[in-house]
Amino acid sequence: MRSLTGGRRMSKQIIDATVLADARLKSGDRASTANAAIEAGTPSLLPDYAVKEFKNGPLANFVLVHNKCGEVADLGELIAWCGSHFRQPHRTGTILEALRVATAGKQSTSLTRIKYELRIRIARAWKRRRSGTQRFSELACYRGEDLNNGLTYDDGANTFVLRRRKCDAEGECSMAVQIADRAEELQALVRAIESDPKPESKKRCSALRILLDPEGLADFDERRCRALGDAVYALLCPVDAEIVTTNVRDHEPLATALGRTVRAP
Repeated sequence: MRSLTGGRRMSKQIIDATVLADARLKSGDRASTANAAIEAGTPSLLPDYAVKEFKNGPLANFVLVHNKCGEVADLGELIAWCGSHFRQPHRTGTILEALRVATAGKQSTSLTRIKYELRIRIARAWKRRRSGTQRFSELACYRGEDLNNGLTYDDGANTFVLRRRKCDAEGECSMAVQIADRAEELQALVRAIESDPKPESKKRCSALRILLDPEGLADFDERRCRALGDAVYALLCPVDAEIVTTNVRDHEPLATALGRTVRAP
């Protein structure tokens, strides 16, 4: 992909949810690479939208595995449950990764040990979610980062509780308000992915087209905001920055449409 800096990496970068997940939840080389990428930015910009995606996706799935450890009878039942999500490949991948992270380097393991390892990792990941980054593109309608309400631990039930996963329903979508007046760029993004047959691209195009409607803000809800996905980073990325993601393939056509660059950590 053509670089606006003649092949040089830009020092300013915008971090997406995939890099955040690798840095905060994963282990080994993936975590080291992601953390190094974040630390290399001057600055590394982390949008509220990325934190919301991180919380509702990877973090929620790690919480799911942690809490499931208290519901099943043995490790075999837990593994069978993990495999039952095969129709949801993204979720299955994260669930299996949670198991791998919790058992890495252990000669033997148990439900109790897995749950303990995941409890530490989840709590630390949420506490350090913005470590080394600069908050960027704040969303007034999303309050899911409140430390008292965002993620809590129920000591009685020995489970995590994820709260405020959705935006406040009252008023207009803050994300939509930030980008709705950029019709030319919205149209460019639609053209870049409208022929892509993937379901997420179809949903993304639909959400982008709604924003092109002068009355679209009134109909732009939580579901459509979530459907914007990778398009948000292309729209938010400053001209003197680049997008850092582990999902270059999906980000690249969107970034290219707006003259932005994208790279892996």
